[in-house]
Amino acid sequence: MMSKLEFVKLYVSLFKIDLGLQVVGFEKLFKRHVKRYPLVSADVQKVKETHHIEEEINKLLMTIDYVCTVYPRSAQCMHRSFLGYQYLRKKFHLPVELVVGVRKMPFGAHAWLMLNGHNMNEDPQYTDQFQIILSTEGGEI
Repeated sequence: MMSKLEFVKLYVSLFKIDLGLQVVGFEKLFKRHVKRYPLVSADVQKVKETHHIEEEINKLLMTIDYVCTVYPRSAQCMHRSFLGYQYLRKKFHLPVELVVGVRKMPFGAHAWLMLNGHNMNEDPQYTDQFQIILSTEGGEI
């Protein structure tokens, strides 16, 4: 069960991400997130210590999905991915990547999170339809 405080923190962060996308746009917000949530060498040790809290990580991802669902504006995959990237790096020190992919037919775009080459919050059968064109680990856009 999520706490009210956790819900409020995620909701406020989602609002800031939504506002950021509207005001400064995707490119600047993307660069800002990459810069704001880097991993340092001390985080590598912390990652080893987080393997036992997989349930807590899954709970956070489900809470993010819920917060995006109840948000009155349309909070789609991009919002979820920015929010997940922010909290998984900040709280759990995980080297997650925010990736964006596109497909030609029918045209579509999607964003999701990956950890060590594996999807964190999406079904691989769905994301395999997209060619990754941008990643937080892939450098500048």
